[in-house]
Amino acid sequence: MKRAIGILIIAILSFGVGFFISYLLTGGRFESIKKLLKEEEVVVENKTEKELRERKVERGFPEFHAVEREKKKEKKLAKEEELKKPVVAEKRVPTETGKEHGYVSIIIDDIGDSVEKARIFASLPIDITLSIIPYLPHYRECMEVARANGRSFMIHIPMEANSRSNEIINIEKKTKDLLRIDMSDSEIEKLVLNMVNSMPGAVSANNHMGSLFTENRDKMRIVLEVLKERGLFFVDSLTTSNSMACSAGKDVGIIVIKRNVFLDNRRDVEEIKKSIRLLINTAKKRGYAVAIGHPYDVTYQAIREMIPQMEKEGIKVVSIDKLKDIVSGGRNEGCF
Repeated sequence: MKRAIGILIIAILSFGVGFFISYLLTGGRFESIKKLLKEEEVVVENKTEKELRERKVERGFPEFHAVEREKKKEKKLAKEEELKKPVVAEKRVPTETGKEHGYVSIIIDDIGDSVEKARIFASLPIDITLSIIPYLPHYRECMEVARANGRSFMIHIPMEANSRSNEIINIEKKTKDLLRIDMSDSEIEKLVLNMVNSMPGAVSANNHMGSLFTENRDKMRIVLEVLKERGLFFVDSLTTSNSMACSAGKDVGIIVIKRNVFLDNRRDVEEIKKSIRLLINTAKKRGYAVAIGHPYDVTYQAIREMIPQMEKEGIKVVSIDKLKDIVSGGRNEGCF
């Protein structure tokens, strides 16, 4: 009997010690654990964000990830709606001037990497044109920015360059669907058609780099044939003095407009202003001129600061498609 009582006492003590140790190890959370188990049932039913985050900490639940996906979707939709809103352009009183002495079109190349850059240039109080490189990370959003702000946009078609510098080679390697002279006619046709289809609403196209490709009359003819079929025209960026774009344009029967001034070969505000003065003088002599710049901060600053001067000298900035209508006189082909 005494032995049985002794065994019972030992068992009770063992259970008590075990319970005490377990209590210490769990930080006294037996009641918390029971409560958590009960709360999990509520989580499944209510799926509130706070509760789901607690469950994630414990062991990661699919409901949490579903909520996160839904939040990302809502943010994406909100961003898309924001892009559709027009940028508030700078308010200013136009400088008084006499009759118009010429028209200029200012094209901003290399758009598509940054939505913010597109919005900044779209906010200028002039009819700027954006040239967007297909398939860059934000090229679709940049098209939305252009549409929302009534800006014309172009397809900036990547083409093979003459230069074999490491910089150019690296750019070409990173550029999707770069047109090369060793491609077959069918390959070129397919790539250009895909670019046109990926950018609905584009009014024109111009070459990104392309000092080698544009020197090949036969290859340029293939490009221009696709553009003509889709009702577009071509702007020759003139990255080489030996460009055959105009000759190929005459073969195909399409309008080709040549670039007159590069604004920002030197990334300096005062140098870019000199280029804009050259643009003004060219337009006054010829009646029109085309400039190409890039989405640099200094380019934006120089253009903005030169707007009053352009107005004062009777120079009207128009989109590239409006300039085409002005200079072509209703014709559907020709080199200007």
